[in-house]
Amino acid sequence: MTTDEAIKDRCAEEEKLVRVVDVSAPSSPQMVAVCPPPSRAFCERGLRFGPHNLHENQPGSYRSERLVFVTYFNAGLRVYDLDDPAAPKEAACWVPEPPPGQEAPQINDLYVDDSGLIFTTDRISGGLYVLEASAELRQMMEEARLP
Repeated sequence: MTTDEAIKDRCAEEEKLVRVVDVSAPSSPQMVAVCPPPSRAFCERGLRFGPHNLHENQPGSYRSERLVFVTYFNAGLRVYDLDDPAAPKEAACWVPEPPPGQEAPQINDLYVDDSGLIFTTDRISGGLYVLEASAELRQMMEEARLP
């Protein structure tokens, strides 16, 4: 997985994307697909719109080769299902209200613990969010968990 990072507010740059890349031949990585981005209507919400951080499959954290968790600045958190890597689908999303006095949320950092709790932050003033997956997402997470 690769991401581009939005650095300008209100989409004042080319569209930023999340890509699925096949690295089975390290000398010639191949792009397999682009994850479906949220609506460009988020551009008008203010501040940055686009992917930022990916949850990494680190030991001790939630690990999956099928589900990918991505922060998307003002479009919140996105979870992509790579059951078919050539046709990724959005499995879940969460977008908070803007923090008081802030034009839009800026969901930035991300960690999913081994129990399935999702920790994310707002890069400006929203602080730390701790999310519990819906029953449907939790079931997907259990089915997609690496041993």
